[in-house]
Formats: sequence, structure tokens, C-alpha cells
Amino acid sequence: MKIRWTRRTLRLRLDDLESAALQRGETLRERIHFPGGDWSVELRGAQESELGMRDGVLQVTLDEDELRLFARQREDGIEREGQPRLLVEQERRPDDRSQEGSPA
Repeated sequence: MKIRWTRRTLRLRLDDLESAALQRGETLRERIHFPGGDWSVELRGAQESELGMRDGVLQVTLDEDELRLFARQREDGIEREGQPRLLVEQERRPDDRSQEGSPA
């Protein structure tokens, strides 16, 4: 999972294997160690949407409707307005990009 954040936006980009794991109900985790402590994020499906810190971990949950939408709209992903705005996107494979300009 690739993580990009600014003051106003949190963006999570998933590859194919991570997207499939999320759809199977698995929790995705990323952690980085810094001197003085770790920073980590967890992404999972749940009954209710959530975005917040719990026990030093950034918790991101997608509700059932968001998970269904993500499964259907992998190219665009999902966007949740708020502070910060959340984007969960499917990483496009190189072979997907090479076919963009090709006639069908």
C-alpha cells in the first residue's frame, strides 16, 4: 500500500493483491519505524466508515457500500469528503496504461 498525505488529504493506493485481500476481509497494514517510535496505518472493511487515530495507529475503515463501490470502480477508486479528504485508489498496472491510447 502506498501512502501519500498532505494537510488536507490522505491517499492510499493499493496494488491488485492488496485490493483482493481487502475484498476478502483482510486488514492491510503498513508501518515505518522512526527514532522515538513507529507510525502505522491500517485499512479494513467494517460496519461503519472511520478515519482516526487509535492507540497510535491511523485507522481507516471502509463500510460495506464503499467496499462494493471500490470493487466496481477500481480505476477511479473511492473518495470520502471530510477533514482530511480520503482517497483509496487501485494502482494501475503498466499494461493498463499502454492500452489507453490504443484503438480497440
